Amino acid sequence: MDERRWRAVLVGPGDRVSLGGVWRTVKATQTDRYATGGLAVIFIFEEGRPARRPATELLPVIPRADWSLVEETAGAAPVYELECVHCADRCEPTNEPSGRTAWPIDHSGLNQGHDVFRSVVTSVLRVVPHAPGGPVNG
Repeated sequence: MDERRWRAVLVGPGDRVSLGGVWRTVKATQTDRYATGGLAVIFIFEEGRPARRPATELLPVIPRADWSLVEETAGAAPVYELECVHCADRCEPTNEPSGRTAWPIDHSGLNQGHDVFRSVVTSVLRVVPHAPGGPVNG
């Protein structure tokens, strides 16, 4: 994880900041003034309550660009289905890509003209920090 320290005023939407040891994703930021006149940044997070910090405070940050979208491999196998493009009927979902070949043949035999199918693969994805110097997706 390529953690950096940035002034609060430089943090933007999509960046992750550590406040009190808890990493949170920034949804939006606003600026305000303290009663003494100093500039403050208000962080609005994807989850939880907003936080207010002095604009010049150094914060641990993982920039948005340092995250990648990857396929989840821990106990979340892809699910395979076929869908008839004529009537939207689907075969039973399976974790085996080859386990769905009989259904379209049976469906076509029972429904004249239903001979085109859409392959639907549902995978579980996870957003993870990429290694420093590694590829960035998106």
